[in-house]
Amino acid sequence: MKTRLRELCLKHYESILLYLDLTDPAVGFMAQEFEKLGCFFAGILPGAHGGEALILQYLNNVAIDSSKIQLYSEMSRETLEYIIKTEPTQFLF
Repeated sequence: MKTRLRELCLKHYESILLYLDLTDPAVGFMAQEFEKLGCFFAGILPGAHGGEALILQYLNNVAIDSSKIQLYSEMSRETLEYIIKTEPTQFLF
């Protein structure tokens, strides 16, 4: 995992998205391992491959200005707050 992430970073990919199948019993372990590499929660994709997918994101030297994110619901605000709380180094305030 770490080697592949490094390869993608060296190729200057700014954002890497991981879609983890929530029906897979190993998804909890895998999510924790990816978080140790700097990935963070980015959402849930309903109906992916016959089920839901957990989306994790890795930002390669990209800072996000959270004040420019437009939110359309209370749930999206709560989700953004959670993401900022768990991965504050990726965001500008």
